[in-house]
Amino acid sequence: MIPYKYYLIGFKAPVGTLEEYMWEVLLSFCSLMGQAILFIVAPILGPISPPNRIFGVTTWASW
Repeated sequence: MIPYKYYLIGFKAPVGTLEEYMWEVLLSFCSLMGQAILFIVAPILGPISPPNRIFGVTTWASW
């Protein structure tokens, strides 16, 4: 076992490079998932009225 190198698609890559690549993939995946969730949820929550109307709270803005 090579302590500071990994095999990646037929060539040796330093551990730092592999770790940086994995973090980049993970973070970009989370970002894409967040964007997808917002893309789906935002249009659904858009037409919902503000909390003061939902909970029956009267404020100066609703007069």
